Amino acid sequence: MSFKFKSMQVTICVFAALKTYFNNEFVMEMDSEFSITQLKEKLIELNPMAEPVMMRCRFAISDSFVSPDYVLNHEERICVIPPSSGG
Repeated sequence: MSFKFKSMQVTICVFAALKTYFNNEFVMEMDSEFSITQLKEKLIELNPMAEPVMMRCRFAISDSFVSPDYVLNHEERICVIPPSSGG
């Protein structure tokens, strides 16, 4: 059985350069049927200075990367992972 929420909460975890723009972990409330693309847009709206990094980030849920059209579920934990360089 599945339930639809009029609004839902998700936990956002950010890493590396994104910690400059956001708290390490925070909760967002949003409408149901919210995609990763919409989440990215909302995060940029919250802090426009983060846009250059956000446009290159990948998103993961339950240790797996998800596509931009993935629709979020209530109480999910989303990891926002910026690009990294190694050497």
